[in-house]
Amino acid sequence: MTRSLFLFRFAAACCIFVPIVTSDYDVRQHLQTKSPYPSLQHPPYTPAPPGCEAIQLNAVLRHGCRWPSGSDTAKLSYLQTVLHLYGQSIPNQEFAWMSNWTNKYTPLQSGLLDVFGEWEHYNLSKRFVQDFPGLLNDTYSPLKYLFQTTQVSRAARSGNAFGFGFNEGRGPLGVSGYAPIYEYSDSAANDLSLRFFDNCPAFTNQVLNNSTYSMDSNIYYQNGIGATVARVAARLGLNATSPWLLGSADAAALYTACVFDVVVGNDETLFCSLFSPADFDFFETSADLQDYYIRGWGVPLSYQIAAPLLIDVFKTMDAILVAKPVSQVKAKFRFAHAETILPLLALLGLYNDPEPLHWNSPNLTSRLWRGSVLSPFAANVAFVLYNCSGSYRVKLMHNENEMYFPGCTDLYCPYDSVKALYAAALQSNFSATCGVSCACSSTPPPSESTCPGDYRTGLFGSHSAAFESGVLLGVAAIFLVLGVVITLLGCKIHSWRTERDHGRYSRVNV
Repeated sequence: MTRSLFLFRFAAACCIFVPIVTSDYDVRQHLQTKSPYPSLQHPPYTPAPPGCEAIQLNAVLRHGCRWPSGSDTAKLSYLQTVLHLYGQSIPNQEFAWMSNWTNKYTPLQSGLLDVFGEWEHYNLSKRFVQDFPGLLNDTYSPLKYLFQTTQVSRAARSGNAFGFGFNEGRGPLGVSGYAPIYEYSDSAANDLSLRFFDNCPAFTNQVLNNSTYSMDSNIYYQNGIGATVARVAARLGLNATSPWLLGSADAAALYTACVFDVVVGNDETLFCSLFSPADFDFFETSADLQDYYIRGWGVPLSYQIAAPLLIDVFKTMDAILVAKPVSQVKAKFRFAHAETILPLLALLGLYNDPEPLHWNSPNLTSRLWRGSVLSPFAANVAFVLYNCSGSYRVKLMHNENEMYFPGCTDLYCPYDSVKALYAAALQSNFSATCGVSCACSSTPPPSESTCPGDYRTGLFGSHSAAFESGVLLGVAAIFLVLGVVITLLGCKIHSWRTERDHGRYSRVNV
């Protein structure tokens, strides 16, 4: 691809999330985990200590901007019905367009990656390569650069968009010289490293299905939604005698429409113009309180279940540090979800508020736990391993910004010190924590198996150990059936011969 074409594409993507309204309050930074990726630039990185060279990068990345989920699509369908009923009676003619508004999102498209999400990951890969050229500019090989994804299409396609930017110009295909990447994933039921939240019965029973942990969010919401409804009604010009008596469900649906106006439509001038900064803060805080307990610091189990992911990161680093390396991996990119990123950040000890968050906490406005900061679309957590003349150090990054490991005063923290910081997590037992039998999961293709800690070469290369066992059992079953058929056929032949010989004997003696 020519330099001018690349710059055009890059510039087009850069313009995607430039705020439309000139205000100190940027709506895009207050949409909780539905916020677009915050910036295409990061501060200059602190130079590595003398003699240090980056030798491996491990990254966990959330998928990019997506279309509404099934529940959000249902809200928008409800909103369409309401607006067609009452839109013409809205007094404020600034919103006369609402009467003809239709929901363009369908259930079949729920949660699909949007083109803006593709650009987020394409540009992200370009910056990664630019920031770590010596590490990421090598000729592509699936043994050197690993791409793991969940089985959800938006995660896989985000990985594909990242891979396109990463490998553009390194291969023989097309005008841009693309080298195809190899992506792999574990089955949803066995994905312990990226979808641990779906495979832990204890978490489901004790946290997700426990209404106690939604209480703070619910109380906060019920206490504040009335004020938001009143402000939105006033903005529309509605009053107690209007045909449309705006309710909390209506306000929530209007807010959802605003969110996806921004995320998919890059437009703050339609539904978002109904809401004030106080309204955006209200919806954001309510959602953050929910995630604080379900995905973060509020309940230890909510982040302890991310241990298999952290274990996989350190095993990937360990594999190139042994005297005779069993791995040549220079980078591993894992594409997943907000439900993956948030617990990982808590497990790492980041963004821990000094006091627990509750619906009436005085520190809510200054809280550290903010979904828009922690896990916007395309959020990423990276571990960069350095060889420093025979000793090893690690740098942590979140959304391309350098972070200190809690408990380590050096930005480039000694590797052994980092492992000691997370010793409890690295030695934890997912089976015991979650009350399940350990399933094989999360291992790099194509020459390593899928059981944690097992780096043997499987008979079937990149396939999982579960797949390998299944194939062997299938082959054994085929041979068993063939054996039975042959035995029965042999018995039939023997019986036929016996009957034939008996007939001959009888005829001879008549």
